Amino acid sequence: MLQQIHKWLTKPVFKYTCPICREPGSQLICENCQSMLPQIKQSCFQCGLPLKQTTGMQAMRCGQCLQKSPHFDLSITPYHYAPPINQFITRLKFNNRLYYANILAELLIKQLNKNSEQLPECIIPVPLHPSRLRHRGFNQALEIARPVAKQYRIKLDPFCCSRVIATSPQMSQDKLARKNNIKNAFKVKPGFNYKDIAIVDDVMTTGHTVNELARVLRANGARRIQVWAAARS
Repeated sequence: MLQQIHKWLTKPVFKYTCPICREPGSQLICENCQSMLPQIKQSCFQCGLPLKQTTGMQAMRCGQCLQKSPHFDLSITPYHYAPPINQFITRLKFNNRLYYANILAELLIKQLNKNSEQLPECIIPVPLHPSRLRHRGFNQALEIARPVAKQYRIKLDPFCCSRVIATSPQMSQDKLARKNNIKNAFKVKPGFNYKDIAIVDDVMTTGHTVNELARVLRANGARRIQVWAAARS
């Protein structure tokens, strides 16, 4: 009897259930499943576009960034927009599964820990238009940004800029339409004085949304702008 009680008392208590294999564990995603995530091996350091892997580990820029540099300086986007990462994002945005924001933030933090770049003074989540925010009930970029800001003790400011145009969903449009759709969609509020910023979003597709936001922030005095997103397509 005493042996059974001792065995029960010393039995590991697992805090999480892996959302992929459903096994209990001490991490949000178990180590086995983490090893199978669609990690981007090599990418353009500026826009995060996945590149063909080379033998060297030097920082590289894609042809598009060489031809026309975006308004932000670098991107950290650790995963391809592929299963199960895309499923996490979809469940977060469209099924109100806020738990997945913590998972995406944790994965982003793991990548940021490997990065040698200087941390910014402020994190700005990509804002939603008020009409979409009312409909969804939350901003998925803000929910991902919260744990990241807490981890690094960086100021999180979701109110310094706003989305003033109710744009159509970017994912339903082609590349040119996305660029025109997001033009002049953001506005910086009076008193903005950040110089070193990280923009946080759930996924980068063409990058037009974060580029337009970066353009507006830079026009208002930002000098160094990073983009942090959980996935890149």
